[in-house]
Amino acid sequence: MDRWLKEKKRVIKKVLILVVVSIFIGGCICLGDAVIKLVRTENVNKENVDTSNIKAKGFVEDDGRYKLLAGHSGKITININAYVNKFQYSYITNGFNGNIIYVYEENIYGQEECTKIKDNLLRDMPRSVVNINNKISKMVIQFEDIESDVEISEFVVDNSFKPNPYLFFFWTIGSFFLLSLFVFKKEFAQHLAISTTFAIMMIGVILLSLQPPYFYSWDEQIHMKNIYSLGVTDIGEKLPESVAYLYDNVQFIQVNSMEERLDMMRILDAKNKMQSQMIDEYSFQLNSSGYIIQGGIFNLCSIAGLPFYICMLLSRGSNLLIYAFVLGLAVNLVPRGKRLLSIFALLPTPMFLSTVFTYDTIVTAFVILGLAIILRQFLERDEKFTIKMQCLFFACIVIGCLPKAVYAPLLLTGFFVPKNKFESKKNMYVFKTFILIGVLVLLSTFVLPTLISPNVSGDVRGGEDTSVSRQLMLIMHKPLSYALVLLTNIKDTFVKYTLGADAIGHFAYFGMNQQPILCALLLGGVVLTDSYKEKEGLEKINWKHRCIIWGSIAITITLIWTAMYLSFTEVGKLKIAGVQGRYYLPFLFALLLMFQTDKITNRIKVYNYQFIIMAVAGIITMQQMYTLILTHTCL
Repeated sequence: MDRWLKEKKRVIKKVLILVVVSIFIGGCICLGDAVIKLVRTENVNKENVDTSNIKAKGFVEDDGRYKLLAGHSGKITININAYVNKFQYSYITNGFNGNIIYVYEENIYGQEECTKIKDNLLRDMPRSVVNINNKISKMVIQFEDIESDVEISEFVVDNSFKPNPYLFFFWTIGSFFLLSLFVFKKEFAQHLAISTTFAIMMIGVILLSLQPPYFYSWDEQIHMKNIYSLGVTDIGEKLPESVAYLYDNVQFIQVNSMEERLDMMRILDAKNKMQSQMIDEYSFQLNSSGYIIQGGIFNLCSIAGLPFYICMLLSRGSNLLIYAFVLGLAVNLVPRGKRLLSIFALLPTPMFLSTVFTYDTIVTAFVILGLAIILRQFLERDEKFTIKMQCLFFACIVIGCLPKAVYAPLLLTGFFVPKNKFESKKNMYVFKTFILIGVLVLLSTFVLPTLISPNVSGDVRGGEDTSVSRQLMLIMHKPLSYALVLLTNIKDTFVKYTLGADAIGHFAYFGMNQQPILCALLLGGVVLTDSYKEKEGLEKINWKHRCIIWGSIAITITLIWTAMYLSFTEVGKLKIAGVQGRYYLPFLFALLLMFQTDKITNRIKVYNYQFIIMAVAGIITMQQMYTLILTHTCL
């Protein structure tokens, strides 16, 4: 007991030291950034631009206010010839109008270059604030055929001392994460599941803190409306104006600075107290199961009267908690490829999806856990496949497949568990019967509606000429032609959707990793070099295992592409639309694990190896956060 208490005190002491050091690093970088900007300016304050330096074309000027009518074009030229940290102007508009700000600035050689900044003027927002952080000669604000009237005023250059809290939080948590991996590398090597959960939570918390108060992920506005609708109990209940504002204007809303995101938070909180249009009648469907936790958290927070942005943040964060816990459990259960699964969990796309409104996280996490359980039965020589583990495997795959039944073929992997793993023949027959029934029921959830209602139209997002019934008839009349189209599309995108940025380096509408080869090299390198023996008595991955896993994955990929061909692709087109790399995430770990080999000997100490690969995975994701989110929406 005394030894345990001493060890506990030692760990707590180390953690406290790491916290202090991390805060110091974050504070130094945050203050250093603010001081550097301060040193570059001659006027350390906020100053209104003198009207003599402003020239407007196409605008009607009235006492310092510049008005532009709907349907017209115009530009405002502002001559400054000084260092500008932030530039802001106030505006009033009843709609949503885009403009381009042309900034004429000096490069590192002192030569003048023109930089374009896309700026959106949003209804109900009070001002636009853009980051310049350079010495400029002039700025031109260009409007083209605006959709609603705009009135602009109060042009301000802001060079005041402004330490950025987002920058501080990013570097503080990032430093704590990396330092903890190093200081506790031996402990984490012994408890890989805990280190995985810890790493996911650290990177996820940074991602959550950088989240702007609007929708920026794939179909997030649809997911959010469905999540909110789960809590609707009264017939004719109305949406809060905050949800309607974001939902109806998803393609326009963006922020370019910390000030704009704070303005947006205040506006959404005010709108949350107002009512909008009547909410559509929402019926609980199979895919609604993926919203239950997020919907419950969001509605509980709303009932508690928390600000709208906090409700969004906590609801998104519930996905992160599920992802961290389930992936940690999967790492604990899978007998081989533990480190491969750990770094896979930390890569940009799965981490990003764990912090947004979506059911993809539920699908990915639970399918991976189910596959980890079945891999354990294939590779653990002496362990029995208990009824508890059978139920857990079945439940995980079913939970993962309810929102997206195309992953149902992965349930078939349980059908190939060796008979000696079961406690009795009766138990084996019952389990495999449930497997077959489960696969058939899940597949019927998206096959039967098509057969029962043959005149179903397709998804209009895929094009005007989408039709499920006509595509189905085309497949039935020309099966060989469709097979060729299917195989060609799969072949042409396979590398991109497994090791490319589309699959593992994508931040949705924020953009993709500019160096996707780093993610691919990391995954491929770990597949080939993670040859450490986790324990004695493990089976090697043989061709039987590979055929089972690859076969079920091949069927799943076929269903994914066929589903998109039926609903999302215009009739007769050779290129199947709608398939995205993130659809491969639930089975990507199992697919890569089958390439693992024992022929390469790794002589690096396991705790050093694990520290290196987890740190690299974390740095890749944090670098993508920094360049795509923090620098564009948080400074």
